[in-house]
Amino acid sequence: MSAKLNDAVAAPAAFYAAPTTLPDGLGTIIRSEVVDGYVAGATIYRVPYASTGYDGKRAAVSGLIFVPTGPAPAEPRKVVSFTHGTVGVGSTARLRR
Repeated sequence: MSAKLNDAVAAPAAFYAAPTTLPDGLGTIIRSEVVDGYVAGATIYRVPYASTGYDGKRAAVSGLIFVPTGPAPAEPRKVVSFTHGTVGVGSTARLRR
C-alpha cells in the first residue's frame, strides 16, 4: 500500500507540512487530497489533521479516509479505525475491536 501511495504523490513532504497554527478541535482536517487508483470501490483521501501527541501537546498527524463509492445501505455503515502496530506509544498500543 505504501508503495502505491508514494507512486501517486509527487511531493509528500510539502503536503504533510504542519501549519504554523493548528486548527481548533481535535480531528479537524488541515487539508485533503484524493489518492487516485488506490483501491476499487472507494475514493481515498490522504489527510493531515489536528490531534494530540504522545506528550499531550497538540500536533498534526495524518491518515487515510476510505469513502465507499457504492450506494449507501439501508443500515448505517460501520466505521473502522486502524493504526498499524508500530505507531503506538505504549506496550498496550494495538489494534482493538
